[in-house]
Amino acid sequence: MTTETQDAKTALDAIEEDIDLGRADADVLLPKLATLLLSLQGDSPLRPCVHRLLGTVHNRLKLDRDALRELGEAKALAESAKPPNHSELAKIGRETAAVYAGQGDVKRAADTLVTALAFAALESDQGEVAKMVAALGRVALEAQRFDSVARLYGSLVLRGAASTLPPRELQRVRIDLGQALNRLGAYDETSQHIAGLQADLPEGEKHLRLRARLEEARAHGGRGQFDAAEQALREAQKLLPAKDSSFERSAFIQAVTELQEAKGGPPAIKSLEHLESYAKQRLVVQEAGARRALANALFRLGQDDRAREALAQGLRSALRYGLAEVADEMRTELLKSAGAERLEDLVGTIDLIGGGAMGRRFIRLDRRDKEGAGAESLAIDLADGRHVTLTTIDLSGLNEAQRQATVNTVKTE
Repeated sequence: MTTETQDAKTALDAIEEDIDLGRADADVLLPKLATLLLSLQGDSPLRPCVHRLLGTVHNRLKLDRDALRELGEAKALAESAKPPNHSELAKIGRETAAVYAGQGDVKRAADTLVTALAFAALESDQGEVAKMVAALGRVALEAQRFDSVARLYGSLVLRGAASTLPPRELQRVRIDLGQALNRLGAYDETSQHIAGLQADLPEGEKHLRLRARLEEARAHGGRGQFDAAEQALREAQKLLPAKDSSFERSAFIQAVTELQEAKGGPPAIKSLEHLESYAKQRLVVQEAGARRALANALFRLGQDDRAREALAQGLRSALRYGLAEVADEMRTELLKSAGAERLEDLVGTIDLIGGGAMGRRFIRLDRRDKEGAGAESLAIDLADGRHVTLTTIDLSGLNEAQRQATVNTVKTE
């Protein structure tokens, strides 16, 4: 290895350590990596690592398309090496899975991690295997498989396997474990777990301390200790970055929303006026959770149609970004809320004037009489979450000319 190559590797190792320990902002690391890439020969074995770290930094900046492009380049270079660079392929797979998980595509993230885990095992890299287990837990958390997360992370932490993780990654695992325990309703256990974690977190780790405070607030709220929960949220608010961060702010708003939902009443609805920030940043999974919270609050206040509209908005957003699982969750919530009395099922309907709707299902919002044409309903189409008007026409007793005239009138409208 030449002196120049050794210098480049030393610089890369330092950047990777900065990323692992969260010591440098992503926008500071980006130009360093770009400059380093320009200094390397076209056939340098370090190029896959540079592209991987560029992908990692782009993902930290929420530039998922750029991240996937860089990671794809890294993968192609690592695969074409003689022999293939399995160690680098494992790390590339782990970072690629993180991008997919952030997009809400948990199936693709899990599939990518399984392959990456195999590469890490081939290299007998215990540190990388531990990182893979941590990443698998994070994907399970995105998929809301909280019992799996609790088992996986509980074993990772309690059996000491986490000692091979970088300190900051271990702290993230402990926070994620607290989040899973909260979702499982183990509030007492969560409080003890988070209290121990907070004692270990450095003062400078504002992001992790913020997340820990949010889980503390959820645990208090779950036990009905609303004053303590609100105090934890006030402490969390102090940790929000001065520079606007959509992720931190969205996480904070979601925790506030959940507390308001637990308390019930109009304040829960007011706190959800921030939902647009989720959609603008493509945080669709977080948006879906907040919309469900909003819908629950509205249902409790008897504002059923507004609640169903909140769920329909979540359905439209999920479909816009191709998140089929999230879309199915929204449809399920709509169906549960509507019941049989509001479900309009067009399977077997004799004559569908709009065409192409055979087998479609709708949630009726209201029904009103329409003069001369029959019953008219405003409804939500479960296929795409959009509003439609359903008009039911009674053609019995009409001759053929009258039938055609009535159908033509409705088509025109």
